[in-house]
Amino acid sequence: MIPNVYSIISYIKAPRFMSINSRKKVLSIILPPTAFLFLALVVFLPAMSNIYTDLIGDTDSWQILGQSREIANGLQTNDQFDFSSLMSYFSHNPEYIFRVSTYRALTVIIFNDVLANNIIWLLSFVLASFGAFLLINYLIKSRWPSFIGGFIYGFSPIHVAYSMGFIGATHIEFIPFFILFYLKFLDLARFKYFILSVFFFALTIINEPHFTIAILIFSVIIYFYYLLTSRISFNNKKILYYSIIALILGVLILFTNYLYMIQATVESDTLDPGLDQVINYSNDVVALLTPSYQHILWGNFFSRTVAVNFTGNPAEYTIYIGVIVALLALFSLRNKRFYSSVKLWGSIFIVFFVLSLGPFIHYLGTVKPMIPLPYLFLYHWLPFIDNMRSVGRLFIISMISISIVATIGLHYLINIKATKKYKVLIFSLVTLLLLLDFWPLVTTQVIEKTQFYESLKSEPGNYSIIEIPLTSNYEYASKAGYYNKLHNKKVIGGFDFARKDWTKWKKEIHTPVINNLLFHLPNGHLYPDIIYHDYGKISNSILDEWDVKYIVIDKNYVGDKKQYISQEYYTKIIEFIEKYIPIQNITELDNIKSYELQTGHLDDIVYLTIGNNWSNVEYNQEDIPQRNIRQSAEINLINLAQENKNLEVNLSLYAKNSYRIIEIIYNNEVITSEIISPYGNKIGFFLKNIIPGESMLKIKTYDINGNRIANDKNVQIFFNEITYQETDNIIKPAPYTWLEQQPDNYAVAQIPLQVNYNNGTESSIGSHHIIDYTDFSSVVTNNEKEKLFFNESIPLIRDLYFMEKEAWNASQLLRSRDIYASNYVSRMTKNILDSFNIRYFVIHKSYLTNDQLGYVRQLIENFNPNVSTIYDNEDIVLYYNGAEPDNQPYAILGENWGPITDPREEHLKRWMNNGATLDLINPSSIPQSVVLRFWNFTCSEDKNYKIVAYNNSSFIGSSWAKRNHQLTEIAINNIAPGNNQITFNLIDENGNYPPDGERCTKIFNIELDYATDE
Repeated sequence: MIPNVYSIISYIKAPRFMSINSRKKVLSIILPPTAFLFLALVVFLPAMSNIYTDLIGDTDSWQILGQSREIANGLQTNDQFDFSSLMSYFSHNPEYIFRVSTYRALTVIIFNDVLANNIIWLLSFVLASFGAFLLINYLIKSRWPSFIGGFIYGFSPIHVAYSMGFIGATHIEFIPFFILFYLKFLDLARFKYFILSVFFFALTIINEPHFTIAILIFSVIIYFYYLLTSRISFNNKKILYYSIIALILGVLILFTNYLYMIQATVESDTLDPGLDQVINYSNDVVALLTPSYQHILWGNFFSRTVAVNFTGNPAEYTIYIGVIVALLALFSLRNKRFYSSVKLWGSIFIVFFVLSLGPFIHYLGTVKPMIPLPYLFLYHWLPFIDNMRSVGRLFIISMISISIVATIGLHYLINIKATKKYKVLIFSLVTLLLLLDFWPLVTTQVIEKTQFYESLKSEPGNYSIIEIPLTSNYEYASKAGYYNKLHNKKVIGGFDFARKDWTKWKKEIHTPVINNLLFHLPNGHLYPDIIYHDYGKISNSILDEWDVKYIVIDKNYVGDKKQYISQEYYTKIIEFIEKYIPIQNITELDNIKSYELQTGHLDDIVYLTIGNNWSNVEYNQEDIPQRNIRQSAEINLINLAQENKNLEVNLSLYAKNSYRIIEIIYNNEVITSEIISPYGNKIGFFLKNIIPGESMLKIKTYDINGNRIANDKNVQIFFNEITYQETDNIIKPAPYTWLEQQPDNYAVAQIPLQVNYNNGTESSIGSHHIIDYTDFSSVVTNNEKEKLFFNESIPLIRDLYFMEKEAWNASQLLRSRDIYASNYVSRMTKNILDSFNIRYFVIHKSYLTNDQLGYVRQLIENFNPNVSTIYDNEDIVLYYNGAEPDNQPYAILGENWGPITDPREEHLKRWMNNGATLDLINPSSIPQSVVLRFWNFTCSEDKNYKIVAYNNSSFIGSSWAKRNHQLTEIAINNIAPGNNQITFNLIDENGNYPPDGERCTKIFNIELDYATDE
């Protein structure tokens, strides 16, 4: 072996109270960590030069610094350490005795913030190396190779990468100590080793949840290995009793430390990162032999060429074991003395390396084809493991395992020859090569004092501040987390550095003004949500309610970099603040622009916020937001006044794909119940006597038959605008008041269809029925269930109520005629209006643009020459001077028609699909007879097809469609009252239906030009 340096002790005279052997024993304990400390100072020499002022680590290290300062603040009174506060801290949180963050805070109190955190950082390398040294020396009983094994583990690239900002993962030092005493306990069954293993188990699980999973799996593997190899037995009562106690203590420690996680997992999926993130933060097989991005010489090269392909981030995917370590591991196979140990620890290395690869194998960042790995089974079947995001951290057990195996290989090399000179040469060469292979260049953060934050620290008061871009920029949020602990003022909002938990900032996200400044304007969204506010009226009151004194913008984070505020968005933020918020003073120090607000001017306002059970905000191409409602959603009403308030509320919404019903409830009273159309609704209503404080408006959803919708995904009701304003007097708009005074009892058609100012579910204005969707529907029985069927093809009705509002423009006037003959449309429209008893049209100007308003008026007047304007102020009332109903039947397009073709021609056309239908409606109470005329032709040059017509399954006529236009007349006798269906089938000369894929044979262009009285 290498000459024993401890022999120098024999030349030192021992004190009377300590023998030479005792001195040797003390030095044998002190010397290794001292040597590791010396190595750490050498390896990290550049960082050590400014250890007092520069924080070691990357951006994440600011978060650690801030946490340390926060705890230190709680343990101090007037900047002096308070022992009673420490005792109170431990008594309320006894598990904090095991937290590294507690001792970081205590060190902060002794030293300055930066030096204290740097010391703890440095000690993690010393203690990790020393723990691995003790463990390996216990296994192979050879100190010098064990020293190198300790260096491999403690200074491994994975540890350096973790130490750049992970407060828990930095401290890998507890793991080798736990394994050491766990093995000693299994070997010797002594109580002291049992207690020490439990102690380091607690240190590990309380400081890093990912390592908890790793050592639990490891403990089970080793325990069964000892059982299978007969190294322990259940007949050994000590082992059995201690195992039971260890199990109980382990469960207790896990339960008490992770109670909040268990509750969150059971109650919601807040902590579940999702399979995508699990895959993203799993290791890559190539990463095992890819040098760290921090390597002083070639780290940058491998980062740009190889590691750039890996998923996750550099701190997570760095698992480089080193070429020298890999070679030493190969030499371990030659060491017959420790061959069983090599098999054991080599197997553990492989097991945890495979587990760290996650649910699917990664090769240079590519996961496809998705080849499943064992971790996928654990993910689906092991309780709570699906909440673990950074699967790659399981590799830490592989790192300690490969350190043991490599040390066994070094032990073999050193002992090939007995000469001391050879041993010194091999030891020195391996040490130098390891240093070269591992040598990192760690980053540091300059901690500078900021004048603005220094002034806040000295300023009295416990007010709040808003910081931009606190919620959108990772780097800024990390630094602000520390500076905010220095001045100790309340900060509104925050940043989730790992898992995004929007529930944490739910109130901030949904409160207007706070929402604009923190979450939406920095990301470029001018309209933050579906609720539109009068910011000039509410901003000051809301900020005063939140006790905000300063709005702070760090201009260092304005620019084109990722997560920075663009110059355009920065301008919008400034415009918003200076336009809507009363400012007392504006200052700019160290590129930090701060607005001091005028406080103490709380107005008596009411404002709305989004409540529970809404989907996330989605933005369309025009940056207009919308939200999908769930089965039962809420809108919060916040009344800052001391008395009740009244509000006028307007909603803009639509039902996607199918009709729905919503019910709006306030104070257990149904305010209104409306049918929601795929074509859009405008709903207006009043809320009376809104109480001071916070109350709630509920919105319940139903299908068209009035049944509650079973699944949130099936609701499909989208809100894209909610507006509100205070009102002192709840009165109906003038058109309603005017109509109530009319003595007749004609129906009223509103445009848009759903505008309710009746403060209830009434469907009339005085004696006048208000038309709604059910007036254009019929009940169809399908599978023994009744379902409302909407006749959406009725001329005029379709164009007013069943057309996307974006299509309301003058160019659509011709298309509104569709393929009906022009003389027929006006007659059919008259019949429709007469059959519904419609005489009044109320057009709500506030819901339409000027172009839409002009289109609607022109549409109504074109179809109905007898329409006149009788009221035109805030709204318009048109009167249709119809004669007595003539009860003539009329036909409207049904199903299976192709789109309109040739829109610029005089006569519009549609392709007819096989099975196209017409709804033939007889409004009379007696059967009637009519003649149906239409023009038809085919584009086929070699085939003719016959159009065969049926009335409610009864044959009524046929006509051949040819290349030249053909006028077809079909007499239909004894049309039953109500809705009848005309169906057209297409057949060729042999009586076959047109084959699929041939447009001219499957779909025909049919021009309708018919009148029921000719």
